[in-house]
Amino acid sequence: MKVLWVDTETTGLNPVENGVHQVAGLIELSVLDKANPLIGFDINANPLPHCKVSSWHDKNQDCEIDALSISGKTQDDLSSYQSYAAGMQKLITTLSGHINLEDKTDKFILAGYNVGFDKDMLFGWATVVGEKKLGKYLDHRVIDVMTLARTAYAMGLMFEPKDFKLETMAEKYGIAIDAHDASSDIEATRKLFFVLIGLIRGEDS
Repeated sequence: MKVLWVDTETTGLNPVENGVHQVAGLIELSVLDKANPLIGFDINANPLPHCKVSSWHDKNQDCEIDALSISGKTQDDLSSYQSYAAGMQKLITTLSGHINLEDKTDKFILAGYNVGFDKDMLFGWATVVGEKKLGKYLDHRVIDVMTLARTAYAMGLMFEPKDFKLETMAEKYGIAIDAHDASSDIEATRKLFFVLIGLIRGEDS
């Protein structure tokens, strides 16, 4: 079993119109265990002008905000990153060192927080730059830690949260996080996974 813990920071929520400006991950090459050695990566790329930056009106602050501001980035920051195609190639190169393409069953299972979103954004990125190999490295199955959190709540094993955002869960369980930095988010997600598994198993925290 090979698991790719992954998180993306994006220019919006639409995998067709928006793009990825940061993808970070942890590669785990055996059955999930807290003590496993991990292989980390953190890739920045500039999705502009291929993809647009979405914005919306924040009712609480009564102002317009854009998706980049959530991660503290600007379009000028993105312009200093490698090209969108080069970023995808770096991701493919990173994955290719751990997958045997001659074995069609040898693929990463994606894991993350609301990871279906990240999966869609990654494949949207691949489509924009004409990269057709990404699917050869990634299994269609996923491990979604947000779903696990909701399961633990439904079982009466955790507090009633104000929401199921990653930073809310991390704060509750004392997990350090720099929210909306992909590298920090995915490290916190993996730690939260083992906390939630412990709750479900009835283990002492």
